[in-house]
Amino acid sequence: MRVEDLPISEGVKSKLMEHGISQLYPPQAEAIKAGALEGESILLATSTASGKTLIAVLAAARMVEEGLKTIYLSPLRALTTEKAGYFKQLLEPLDVKVAAVSRDYDSPEEWLRKVDVVVATYEKADSMVRHRASWLKDIGLIVVDEVHLLSDPERGPRLETAATALMKIAPDAQRLGLSATITNYDEVSAWMRAKPVVSDWRPVQLNETVYYDGRLYSIKGDGLESEEVNVSGNPLIGLTVNCILEGGQVMVFASSRRRAESYAVKISRSVGELSVLDRDGLRSDAEHIRAEGRGLEMAELLASCVERGVAFHHAGLTHAHRRIVERSFHERRLKVICATPTLAAGVNIPARMVLIPEDVYGAVLDMVEGR
Repeated sequence: MRVEDLPISEGVKSKLMEHGISQLYPPQAEAIKAGALEGESILLATSTASGKTLIAVLAAARMVEEGLKTIYLSPLRALTTEKAGYFKQLLEPLDVKVAAVSRDYDSPEEWLRKVDVVVATYEKADSMVRHRASWLKDIGLIVVDEVHLLSDPERGPRLETAATALMKIAPDAQRLGLSATITNYDEVSAWMRAKPVVSDWRPVQLNETVYYDGRLYSIKGDGLESEEVNVSGNPLIGLTVNCILEGGQVMVFASSRRRAESYAVKISRSVGELSVLDRDGLRSDAEHIRAEGRGLEMAELLASCVERGVAFHHAGLTHAHRRIVERSFHERRLKVICATPTLAAGVNIPARMVLIPEDVYGAVLDMVEGR
């Protein structure tokens, strides 16, 4: 399905083309055929990077033209800023007003009456609902990102309460659920009163492997396939360096903030010696981190890692520091980010390789050792 054939404004079509979007991915086309641009409520359960957010943007464009608001529920503060920027960028021809809200204190945020697209954390949405913000009745589109978090024992009840209240306040609003990992889509789509659009298509093939004793193992059917890989020294560092030398970037997930910082420090000692680094650009990023940190010990630690092409990312960083790290990685100056799982919740990071150093593939290792 071509962008030029979509029933959207010519200005938005031009903006999409400007960003290199001329053809829709198969799951996006399925969502359009299911009525995403005709007011139909949809649960879009498709793979990571299959373009779910773009469907929300296109549906929001329709709402703007009808004089209705869009509210986009996001699980993380970092995501609210990223998604708001994406909406603002693509809907610029419509002169759309977009706001990201995630502040801690309770408030109906009445100033949002003049905003077309509101991107809010689950908790902020719940706060605005409880304070009965007057503008909520003008909502024409309710988007729930990472809707599978309904089953999360900590945040699920808050999300369900906020989303249910929004659907009652604006009963005629179109509803759009987005998830890459949901399995009970029939149950959730029934709750949302939405059509399920399910696809396992992805733009880039995903290869899941386990490194063990000099070989990479992957499960194929009931057995294992393996290949030898040349890694010197610590496998975490060796695999990372190999990927960077091949032109890629690496994400390393850690189970805690302290471990993320520890990985970053260790990896930076080797990555910092590579000739492929943009040292001037990284120095500039580090200077911005120090300027925003005002002498904080963590800011200095982060800046010293960034100068060597590596960063850590977790909820303990300031918003400004997280944005610097994410931008530098997007612009390919940073080669490695060591992060807690918070960064996995929808933030778009262009990594070629993702490493999980802790033993989460025990069953695979058992198969390897029992061969």
